[in-house]
Parts: sequence; structure tokens; C-alpha cells
Amino acid sequence: MKKSIMLLPLAGLLLSGCGVSQTMRAMECNQRAVEMSTRAICENIRAIEEANRNIDENRKQIQAINETLSATNGSM
Repeated sequence: MKKSIMLLPLAGLLLSGCGVSQTMRAMECNQRAVEMSTRAICENIRAIEEANRNIDENRKQIQAINETLSATNGSM
């Protein structure tokens, strides 16, 4: 009887140890996922900034073309 009573806490410790290990592994996986997401967000920010620069350059080119066309039409 005493042996079985002693086994219960021991079994509990072993099972809780497995739970802690699983939790630690899950936390490590989550940390890697957060790091990957952060890298992806940074890459997206850079891509958006580049796209905005390209859009601004295109806007300037269109504005210059429109000014040239307006000047050409005004001289006719």
C-alpha cells in the first residue's frame, strides 16, 4: 500500500515534467514563428517603401509629360 502511495507523486512528477518539456518546445516553436513573421514584415515594409518611391517617380514623369503636352498644345 505504501509503495503505491509513493508511486502516485512520482508519476505526477514525471507527467508534469513531460508537460513542461512540451510547453518549452511549443514556446521555442512560437518564438521561431514570431521571428519569421517579424522578418517577413520587415521585408514587406522595404517592398512597400520601394513601391512608393517608384510610384512617386512615375507620378513625376507623368507630370513632366503633361506639362510638355500642355506647352505643346498652348503653342499651337
